[in-house]
Amino acid sequence: MTREEIAKMEQEMESLERDLKSVEQSYGENMLNLTCAHGYIKKLIDNAKVVRFLNANHPDIFAEFESIAATETV
Repeated sequence: MTREEIAKMEQEMESLERDLKSVEQSYGENMLNLTCAHGYIKKLIDNAKVVRFLNANHPDIFAEFESIAATETV
């Protein structure tokens, strides 16, 4: 391998390490947000008035909410 190729690989590796650190830092917050949203959607689906409204006016959204509420893990 030439020095240029090695230097390019090192730069790419540094970039990947920065990206990985960024993902690691935001993972916990993202999981918390998803867990909260999942719980909120489950509560919405437990409300009969909300279910009737969504079924009558937004059946596509209701179907997605049911799918989300049915999942066991986020």
